[in-house]
Amino acid sequence: MSLMAMLIKGGYLMIALALCSFAAIIIIVERFLFYRKVKINKVVFLSDLRKSIGSGVTTAKEVCRRYEGIIPDIIIAGLEHFEGGAEAVRKNMDARAQKKIHEAERYLGPLATIVGIAPLIGFLGTVIGMIKAFMKIEYLGGNVNAGVLAGGIWEALITTAAGLSVGIVVYIFYNYFIGRVETLSKEITEVTEEAMNIYHTTRRGE
Repeated sequence: MSLMAMLIKGGYLMIALALCSFAAIIIIVERFLFYRKVKINKVVFLSDLRKSIGSGVTTAKEVCRRYEGIIPDIIIAGLEHFEGGAEAVRKNMDARAQKKIHEAERYLGPLATIVGIAPLIGFLGTVIGMIKAFMKIEYLGGNVNAGVLAGGIWEALITTAAGLSVGIVVYIFYNYFIGRVETLSKEITEVTEEAMNIYHTTRRGE
């Protein structure tokens, strides 16, 4: 029996699992593209920032824009309030950082929901399938051979296998993305702290 035939045997709940899979694929691809853009060599970036700040805030902003990404955007938020004092610089960087972290976490909630509901949809399909199998046995008055019973059971179990497969695969990607968010959060903290050190050093040198 082909894979497609097995999926059809799983019943209409397989459509729900297919929709979950489709939604998960869209989110996973979108998140991969997002995290690809945020990657930055923070050592080189901070070195260039340190060198450029001496030439003025405008030059430092231009350096940040060349790098693009989340971290340079956070630093730009601080540079825009460079003359307002250390508190203003930190406050604006923190506010921008919070916003960017929310962007990094976007769609992870729906992905977690898919992780939870896909196996449940699979179990529901199995329960419904088993109910139908036993209703058939009752209808036949118990005159059913083991082959017929086994056939009804394995058809019912298809949705469980499909639901668990979707849930496991999506869970792997979900954990990976959570790890990326945590790493990004740490990098933001490190870079903003170093940016404040650069700010204080620059101010002392004036």
